[in-house]
Amino acid sequence: MSEKPASAISQNLACRIDQLTREGSVDFHLHSSFSDGSETPQTIVKLMIGAGLRAFALTDHDTTKGIVQAAALLEKLSAAAPLLHTASPDRLDREKPRSDLHTCFRETIFPSSLPLFFPGVELSCEFEGQEVHVLAYFWKKEAAFKLRPYLRTLGRSREKRNRQMIERLRELGFAISMEELRSLAENKVGRVHMGQWLIKHGAVQDMSEAFERYLGRDGLAYIPRERQSVAESIQHVHEAGGVAFIAHPHEYGWCEENSLLREKIERLLPCGLDGIEAFHSQASPEARALALAVAEQFSLPVCAGSDWHGSNRPGRDFYKKGTTFL
Repeated sequence: MSEKPASAISQNLACRIDQLTREGSVDFHLHSSFSDGSETPQTIVKLMIGAGLRAFALTDHDTTKGIVQAAALLEKLSAAAPLLHTASPDRLDREKPRSDLHTCFRETIFPSSLPLFFPGVELSCEFEGQEVHVLAYFWKKEAAFKLRPYLRTLGRSREKRNRQMIERLRELGFAISMEELRSLAENKVGRVHMGQWLIKHGAVQDMSEAFERYLGRDGLAYIPRERQSVAESIQHVHEAGGVAFIAHPHEYGWCEENSLLREKIERLLPCGLDGIEAFHSQASPEARALALAVAEQFSLPVCAGSDWHGSNRPGRDFYKKGTTFL
């Protein structure tokens, strides 16, 4: 399959994300209850405003449905305070207060200006026999929605794996059913909802134990998903008008050796890779420095993401105003 390069507009998007990341006070990796996060998209918008961030992205796993609610709330707030920012490329540098009265109104109603919002999605795919994740970003929600046919394909694979894992859990003695899991899910069923079921029924104490014992890659009930190639995933992102960053490279063991990350990124470039998530909340200072160095070696933009899931993954706090990465 040939890879279609990102358009000039999309490349500008990657550069804008890089610029914002280097300036700080951003978070480009957040999950809502539409995938495996605990909070709704509306709650996330309010949290990001309260945190004083300059920009953020909603990046649920293999779905863009949460973007609808996040964008709707931001549009409502923006209509109430029309001077506040949007992520539309033709308005990025034009917003200026018309008067001190407008500035006073904005700062009174909102503790800070509305942050720029970048619709996104985290795609699960395969690269050289390994599961990897790609963070896709878009200027507008309409572009992100162009991925929906492809996401439905990924959803069918997820559904098949879920049923297989439910059967495995039943073999282990748990009376779990898909119907019960659907009652726990905001949108689509995933492993986190199996974990919630296990906690509810006293099988484990918390989500960490659920994944360690049953649901994680070494768990008793784990079954891998059928995944599309990273090249195919990136091609779909580019065709929709987005850009693709490799997510948390340290989680794949790529940052354990200086040369390994360079070699992996070099082999990802022909797939159309646009950038690297160099600053992840769980990456060590050494892994962050290496990811930044490799990105600069290949002239790739970088982004920063907390990978926040709310209470479903304790210990990962979203970034706040004043958070810097360089």
